[in-house]
Amino acid sequence: MTWDLKLIATYYVVCSYSDRLSVYTIRQSNNYQPRFTDAEVMTIYLYCSMDVLHLTDKKEIYEYADRHLRTWFPLLPSYEAFVQRCNNLGAAMGHLADLVYTDIYTQMPEYQANIREYIIDSLPIMLAQRQRAYTGKVAREIACPGYCATKKEWYHGIKLHASGLMAADARLPVLHAVALSNAEASDNTIFKQDIARSSCNSITYADSAYMDEAAAPELSRLYNVTVCSIERRVKGQPVLYYEQVCQNTAISRIRQPIEGLFNWLIVRTGIQIASKCRSTKGVIFHIYGKIAASAIYLLLFNS
Repeated sequence: MTWDLKLIATYYVVCSYSDRLSVYTIRQSNNYQPRFTDAEVMTIYLYCSMDVLHLTDKKEIYEYADRHLRTWFPLLPSYEAFVQRCNNLGAAMGHLADLVYTDIYTQMPEYQANIREYIIDSLPIMLAQRQRAYTGKVAREIACPGYCATKKEWYHGIKLHASGLMAADARLPVLHAVALSNAEASDNTIFKQDIARSSCNSITYADSAYMDEAAAPELSRLYNVTVCSIERRVKGQPVLYYEQVCQNTAISRIRQPIEGLFNWLIVRTGIQIASKCRSTKGVIFHIYGKIAASAIYLLLFNS
C-alpha cells in the first residue's frame, strides 16, 4: 500500500468511528466546529506514529505534516495550536483504541470460547531516567519514581498495565484491556481493581507479582477469573520444589508473547519513552495515541 493510500485509509477509519467519539470531542464554546477538524488532527498524529517514519513526538510529526502533507491538510494550524489540540484529545484517542481493538478481538475464535486465555504484564512509561528519576516534575498527578527490574534502572513515570488475548496460531496476543497507574503501584492491585472486571470467564497467566492466593476465591466468585502466576518461595523454603519449577517454566513460556507485544508497541510507536511530554495531558495523549496507532496499524495492515 502506498503512503497516500495509507493516509486515506487512516482518515477513513477515524471518520468511521467519529460519531462514537463525539462525547469526548464536543465543545461548549462558540468554536464548537473548528475548520481544522479533530479527525484531521488525529489522522496526522496516527499516520505519522505508525508509518515507516516512526515519528515519536509532536514536533517531529508537525514538521513532517507541514513539509509533506500541507496539500492534504491546507488548514493545518500553527505548531502551538496543533499541540494544544492534540493534548485535548487524549480521552478520544483512548476510546478510539478501545473501539478498534474491540472490533479486532471480538472477531477472533479465541474470544468466542467459553473460557478465554489472557496474558498480563506491565510496561513502564518513562518521563525521566537514571539520575533524573527523583527530580522529574512532569505529570506528578499521575507519575512518580519507580524501579524497572527489566532494565535495572530507576525512572520517573507511570505504568501501563496490559492484558492480551492469546491467539492459537502463535501470533502476538491482541490487546484486550489496559490501565494506567503510577510507577509505585502494585501490579496485582491494579489487576484486581481495573482489569479483572474486563476479563470475565478467563484464565490469566501472570508473573509472580500477581500471586495472591487470598484473593483467588473472590476473583473466581465475582468474575470467574483464574490467575495462574509464577510461584515464589515461601518463608523458610530454601528452594522451589520440582513441581513448582516445572509449573513456572510452563507459565513463562505461555507468557512470552506479552513481551513480544510490548516490544512490538515500542518498536512500532515508541510508546515507552515520553521524555518530551511537558504536561499531564500530553502524557495521557502520548500513551493513548500510540495505542490507537497500533490498533489502526493492526486493523489496516495486519502486521
